Amino acid sequence: MTRWFPPSKTRWHASCVRGVHLCSTQHSITKTQTLNQDNFDTTIASSPTSVLVDFLSEGCGPCRMLNPVFGESAAEQSGKAVIAKVNIGDSSDLAARFGIIVVPTLVVFKNGQPVRTLRGVQSRRE
Repeated sequence: MTRWFPPSKTRWHASCVRGVHLCSTQHSITKTQTLNQDNFDTTIASSPTSVLVDFLSEGCGPCRMLNPVFGESAAEQSGKAVIAKVNIGDSSDLAARFGIIVVPTLVVFKNGQPVRTLRGVQSRRE
């Protein structure tokens, strides 16, 4: 029996949330951008809207738990805000630059500057 997580239109399965993709559903997480040291500054500076960046790690359980919420937000905010992810394992210089010591860490950028930082798993409201 397959359990759905969360029971919503995005159809994330519990097994997919744990990082094991066992279904054939196309999840909405594809609406996020992947940033790295090469494209980070350009993306942040050139965005006419706010940018929400999720600093994460591949092996981080809480980071994987945040994926469904992040994917839903990316789908809803399409055109209103840029939703992006940075893997700190691949972009350790960015993690050091923004003082990322806990993952997941969410940073909101406006006009190229960080304006809010949230550490740990957050509810959708925050």
